[in-house]
Amino acid sequence: MALDLIEEFRPVIADSIVLFAVNRPLVRLQDFEEVPFKKKIDNPAGIVNVLDTNKRAVYLTGDARNSFLSAYEYRVNELVYYPNLDEQTTYRNIFQLQAYHMARVILGEDKQYRPFIVR
Repeated sequence: MALDLIEEFRPVIADSIVLFAVNRPLVRLQDFEEVPFKKKIDNPAGIVNVLDTNKRAVYLTGDARNSFLSAYEYRVNELVYYPNLDEQTTYRNIFQLQAYHMARVILGEDKQYRPFIVR
């Protein structure tokens, strides 16, 4: 269910931030680094991280990561119209309101789930 909740915000939050970051450009190709993938191995001494040289992970570097997270914070704190309450509120608050709405549907307090749709 968490993934269902996330999906209604993916285009308006995640996709729009990625497009903004690439088009600005807040992030460039050189802002990414490729490193060996770490996998966890459970052994008698406990869980140990081991480098897997056959696999690589890609990370966003410090300054670009901070710029991207700032863009995220700006976006989720943006005021938008929320029709379920007929008022303006932030996307961050709408995340929580939609989770409560889904809980009420599961508990039978609301008849059907109404996804958040940006107009």
